[in-house]
Amino acid sequence: VEDSLYKSSDDLNLILIGIDLPLKYHPEMNLLCQKYQINATKGFFLPISEGINAIKDAFGVVAANLPVSETFKLDGDLDEIDCCRLMKKYMPNFIADDEMLLQKFWVLFLYRRVKVLDENEDFNYNQDHNELGSCLMKTMLSEVELALKRNQSGTQSNHAQLIYDFTNPDKPEFRLICAFPNEIDISIRKKYESLKLPGFDIPTADKLQTRDILDKYLSQALGIPLVKNHEGFLRLPCIDENKFVLTLNFAIKLLNIHERVECGIPCIMEGETGVSKTALTKMYGILRNSKFQLQALEKTEQALEKIYKELQSQFPHIESEEDNFLSIEKRLELGLLRELSNLPGQNGDYTLELHKKLIHACALRDPEYTNVP
Repeated sequence: VEDSLYKSSDDLNLILIGIDLPLKYHPEMNLLCQKYQINATKGFFLPISEGINAIKDAFGVVAANLPVSETFKLDGDLDEIDCCRLMKKYMPNFIADDEMLLQKFWVLFLYRRVKVLDENEDFNYNQDHNELGSCLMKTMLSEVELALKRNQSGTQSNHAQLIYDFTNPDKPEFRLICAFPNEIDISIRKKYESLKLPGFDIPTADKLQTRDILDKYLSQALGIPLVKNHEGFLRLPCIDENKFVLTLNFAIKLLNIHERVECGIPCIMEGETGVSKTALTKMYGILRNSKFQLQALEKTEQALEKIYKELQSQFPHIESEEDNFLSIEKRLELGLLRELSNLPGQNGDYTLELHKKLIHACALRDPEYTNVP
């Protein structure tokens, strides 16, 4: 049992109720609930006395610690009739019963949002805010309705919009952006301020005009790490490299394009010549590709590190003969491994094989990058 629990999944947590269990067993029960691990889990041991009220209270404590998304499963699956009834209840009025394509888009938009809600730890283990789920869901329904309207124009209308932060893919979080934060309804503002989610706040109008906040929002939404520039500010380097002028209006449009791409929904941009339709599309493509390029670079560096260690073990004298030979690290950088086959007493076939490994390491990229040398 100990070995099985120790090796079990991180999302498996154990809660035990001990009814009149002797004190000498309590330490062992606590170890069992922590799955014999050093790091704390969400499991715990709950010792109680006999009696129906004590047992009832104990199960109340257990229920409060169950992830909210797990409790939904207790209701069972919806049948087709119930599903259609709920869709009809919450679907925007402008979507007609026979507009099946718009209905599909509505479902796709909501599915992405509910998935984030389902995996968000602050929602699943919330015990402090009675309206956390309903407040977030109202915002989701509102932004989906806006997204499906044909005339959506960046900052021309004020609305609160959630950003779905997948910086940690296993633990997505929520952020908030709005065009005119000073005009948010007072009751809605109070609800947002009371949520107290990590990183979730209402940005000021001044902050929304700065690159600091706009770069951060795009970084979180697209999962692209920020890089410190020469002035010490955290930025998305590809924006400056391509001389793109990032404004709040453009940032919101980029976020809206991203939501459609992530949901698999077509995105059509209309406008007069010179309003930056092409620039927006190009910048979004560059942002997306920069994410893949960083992933490719990380994979390549990991592969090169393995080759570097293998070379060190096979050619230990190279590092100490800098006058006559390039260091292994430099050879890896320049791809000059073939020359090692000319060294006295070395196996030429072995170094050629390593050279093949190097080429393979540099091609550990997504399909569109496999031909990059």
